Amino acid sequence: MQLRKSAAVEKCSRYSMYRHRKMSEGSCIEGACRKESTESEQEGKMEGQNEKGRKWKQEQGMEAGGLTVVESSFCYHAWRINRSVTPWKVTSEIKLFQQPRDVELYRRERTYEKAGRPCRIVTLDESCLAGREPHVGLFQSLSDAVYDGIQRGDRILVSSGYCDLAPAVAGGIQRAVGMNRTIGVIWIDAHSDNRIVETSEMEEVRFVSIPVSVMCGQTMEEWRKTACGLEAPVEGRHLLVSDGRMNNQEFDENLQAVGAKKLNSEEFEDEEIWKKAVQELAEQVDVLYLSVDADILKKEYLPAYEGEVPGGHELSTVEERIRTVMETGKVLAFSVFCVDFDRYEQGGEQMYRSGQRLIEAGLESWKGI
Repeated sequence: MQLRKSAAVEKCSRYSMYRHRKMSEGSCIEGACRKESTESEQEGKMEGQNEKGRKWKQEQGMEAGGLTVVESSFCYHAWRINRSVTPWKVTSEIKLFQQPRDVELYRRERTYEKAGRPCRIVTLDESCLAGREPHVGLFQSLSDAVYDGIQRGDRILVSSGYCDLAPAVAGGIQRAVGMNRTIGVIWIDAHSDNRIVETSEMEEVRFVSIPVSVMCGQTMEEWRKTACGLEAPVEGRHLLVSDGRMNNQEFDENLQAVGAKKLNSEEFEDEEIWKKAVQELAEQVDVLYLSVDADILKKEYLPAYEGEVPGGHELSTVEERIRTVMETGKVLAFSVFCVDFDRYEQGGEQMYRSGQRLIEAGLESWKGI
């Protein structure tokens, strides 16, 4: 698919952010990809946050929509917070990809078509920063993209990037559905990624180690609100984490403090235990956000991963766990993170195909909203 830069640059009434788009010229479903709205249409659409999600899509009898796919152009570069100086120093330098990408394979093999819906692609690149620091501009732009997609009646797929982006996805959901709607998060990852910056013994804390604690309101409150758009934190009792096999004591204690549920590797492998936990959470919330990190898989599926992550699960098992979540009818957003570290020559193609299978498992089984 050929992408073009959108001529429309919109200003978000809530956060005074700028949103940048690159939209598809071709089709994801033959002739069905939707073109960019005109500026006037989009300005009107933002008014009043679209009557709070058009009264939450007429109280959840939602009209059939499409699929908004968000792709990030930024490669992993260890964005971090240095606590040894006052005020804290935040490093978020831009690194762009040099080698063939995961999203190129997804487009070439028409992965997004598995949703069976009209789709549009939003690409977040350097121009979306609009002069802001990357750890602010990228997250604000992602929150906007998620918000805008839901306002259109779309489901959201974030098909690239890294797990630090998750709070912006949750923020975009909350802005779109309204503060009175309950969001649940299912976090499939080898790490619970919930370090607390303010109390951690680490002098430098990486952004990829804090997304869950940010979403749950345990750390970085101002950044959560202003950069991610997540005004109210996700309640810990509405968080399901699995398998978290790489957790240290700090991570597990932080999960316990917020009241989250964690299933270990053995419980993740047990289909009945997983189904029961997922169903219980789905019954407690209005919408779900499912985030999957590629490191949930065995290393044989991830030859180009950044660093060693022992253990893990068969690809077929993770596909089934994803399908269980998508079949609840509550999932509004789905992300698959940490598939592309710009290490194509070290087995990137194989790793991208693992990511492709995870995405397709979700798209093919996505029910409800």
